[in-house]
Amino acid sequence: MKIPEALLDGLIEFGHPRCVSPGESILHQGTLPDRVILLLDGQVKAVREQPDGKPILLSIVEHKETLGATGILSGMPRSCSIKAVTRCQISTLQANQFLKLARESELGDELRRQAMIRVADINAWHTLIIHLPAKRKVCHALLRFARRRPDGMHEVRLTHEEIGGSVGVSRQSVDNALHWLRRAGTVETEQRRVVILRWDHLVSLSESGQRRAKS
Repeated sequence: MKIPEALLDGLIEFGHPRCVSPGESILHQGTLPDRVILLLDGQVKAVREQPDGKPILLSIVEHKETLGATGILSGMPRSCSIKAVTRCQISTLQANQFLKLARESELGDELRRQAMIRVADINAWHTLIIHLPAKRKVCHALLRFARRRPDGMHEVRLTHEEIGGSVGVSRQSVDNALHWLRRAGTVETEQRRVVILRWDHLVSLSESGQRRAKS
């Protein structure tokens, strides 16, 4: 969740900084909420493992957000795992220190409100796409998880399995959709990366089941 400025300085001052490599796990689903992570720089992904063992990508989180605060505020085990997408700079703060800072800054209610908004957003997105054809689901996934690069282009740094898992379609369906989008000149693909070349066209394809990709 986004960090109010009144709380940010305290989190930085009392936290313990370190670097995290791409792919490294930061928090684990099901564990007790014993600490909060401040994401100073980089990107991480929130993944929830289903009872059948299949992972579902929930969100991509960028710098200047807290990770794990919801569990501490609720006292419940962690509902998802957090893994680094890029090289990250993080700072770790123990639960008791975080709660003390939240009380002193009187921001506990605001953090809870943000947590509820995030959950509602994820639920609303899945409701929106649940009945869409596979290709449109993939378009929506690319739009949701894309991040803007310094050069102005947007890219998605996820595997085909992760893209499919976020919208409930197979790896083959993702392959087919990306092939369709490449032929249209809408995206180009690299290893673990999809670069969006025509953002407006991708938006158009996600919104209309009648349109077909044309080069």
